[in-house]
Amino acid sequence: MSLLLVVAIVGIGVRFRAVSAVRRRQVAGIAASVAITALASLVLIDLPILIGGAPLVPREAIAALALPIPIFLALALWQDRGFRLDRLRRSQMTLLHAREEERQLRRDLHDGLGPTLAAIGLKVDTAASWVDRDPATAEKLLGEVRRDLSAALVETRRLVRGLRPPALDELGLAEAIRQAADELSVGEGQPAIAVTAGDLPTLPAAVEVAAYRIVQESLTNVVRHASAEHVDVRVWVDGDSLRIDVSDDGVGFDMGSRPGVGTEAMRERVEALGGDCRIASAPEAGTRVTVMLPVSPG
Repeated sequence: MSLLLVVAIVGIGVRFRAVSAVRRRQVAGIAASVAITALASLVLIDLPILIGGAPLVPREAIAALALPIPIFLALALWQDRGFRLDRLRRSQMTLLHAREEERQLRRDLHDGLGPTLAAIGLKVDTAASWVDRDPATAEKLLGEVRRDLSAALVETRRLVRGLRPPALDELGLAEAIRQAADELSVGEGQPAIAVTAGDLPTLPAAVEVAAYRIVQESLTNVVRHASAEHVDVRVWVDGDSLRIDVSDDGVGFDMGSRPGVGTEAMRERVEALGGDCRIASAPEAGTRVTVMLPVSPG
């Protein structure tokens, strides 16, 4: 029996690298159990038979000890298979989300910025043709070109921020969130926003963007609709997850009401990364948004 258990340990070792990092500790524990059972079989059965002709304990006792091992191993491998399928589903959703953002950017460039730049080009050509004949008309057209260029610049910056907020590269996630909170709390009647976010580790780019947008959307909803006096924002890493908690003391809302576009977009961001988003609120009881985003490559 001990020989069979040694073979089992070797088999587990061969397949160990194929198991995801999340399940390796569990499989290692099973391998350790197999090793202990093999040692017990050697000391209590095999060696006593070689020396004295009889085992110290019945073989059935070692067999009963070893019986749960293949069951636990099969369960661990099955859970790992489910985990990998879930990771695949999350990757597919992330890819679909990225493609949708790419299509949205293409539409914005084609329907918005593209026609604006084309119109600017036509106005410049028209102004050039009027310079000698009617300088006043040419100057008026050039004034319109200046306004159109300013609008195009604003639109370009909006598109760039939509891809990845520059503040993330310039300040990091924690400081970018603080900056967004400061901008939204400026002005009379705006809530006081307290941000707690320690030294966050390096996070995947998609997680950083999603976390920033989620906090930004949550705070925007508070400023627009909650009539709150205080807002608490907490961002921290818990194991292999990034946690976000945004709570306010505003008027709240009925959870049975239809969610707004911003809330739906927030949920979609979280789901695309395989995370969890929960919103709790009640009339005159404030609102709390809690989000979990996985950050481990698994």
